[in-house]
Amino acid sequence: MAQMNSLSDPKTKKICYIFHPKYLDYVDFEYFDLVVYHLYDDFDILGHGQWKEKSREAVMRADLVIASSDVVASKLRRIKSNGIYHIPNGVDYEFFAQEDLKALDNRPRPFGAPCIGYVGSVNEKLDFELVDDLSDHLSSTKFLIAGRVVNLSVSDQVLWDRIKAKNNVEYLGQLELKDVPGVIADLDMVGLFYRTTDEKFGFACDPLKLYEALAVGRQIISSDIQAVKRFEDVVTICQSIEDWEKAIVTYGPDGVEGAQLRREVAKRNTWDQRVKEILRIFEKQLSDN
Repeated sequence: MAQMNSLSDPKTKKICYIFHPKYLDYVDFEYFDLVVYHLYDDFDILGHGQWKEKSREAVMRADLVIASSDVVASKLRRIKSNGIYHIPNGVDYEFFAQEDLKALDNRPRPFGAPCIGYVGSVNEKLDFELVDDLSDHLSSTKFLIAGRVVNLSVSDQVLWDRIKAKNNVEYLGQLELKDVPGVIADLDMVGLFYRTTDEKFGFACDPLKLYEALAVGRQIISSDIQAVKRFEDVVTICQSIEDWEKAIVTYGPDGVEGAQLRREVAKRNTWDQRVKEILRIFEKQLSDN
């Protein structure tokens, strides 16, 4: 409230920018020239639907609604006819494309066996059944998983406990942000093991880890979710477990050239570019009013 009350100059445009429905009450603290609701996930589904009603209220009250996923944006346009924008996630390119990590593009990876890894939250979007089956079928491949474990159902927890116990699976726990680029750089492949049914929020996500892996330069294998389709020239998209097994088994390093191609794609998807796009939308909305 102290920060809000300091904006007392009547010429100052006041913007309330919320990115989670739990912050909706801030909208009522005082008058705002612009209320923005930025959905980074599908809150109809996230957390087993606990935020659905609050999120729908935020959508209706906001002047502008920004969705990271085009799946979510399309859904929102069915309940609100205007003010819905799709702006994908992005990457802090300089942080993930560190010069010392580029030197790893041509060297052997440190795990011996081919290694595919997932670095991100271990939650309901992760396809535990897929990871369980793959780690069983590909016993000579190392699976590395890092990230916090959040809100698992009983059935997912059972599968997760089984996965962690396997000899070819290593779980690193939650990483400090400073360590994330290095862990990704040590992988042969980044696996985006997302559930693809439309009642699971992984289907509607726009994975930060996609952009981060591109910036690091690693090869990416992904479930067939909407967000990766526009990157099909630099991402191997799998529709079945057979596709996954083939992609992993036939992996071959593509060196500096392949890594640089992926980094060039990441350069076109930075947070700086996304912020400029958001500011253009703000300026237009405020000038129209």
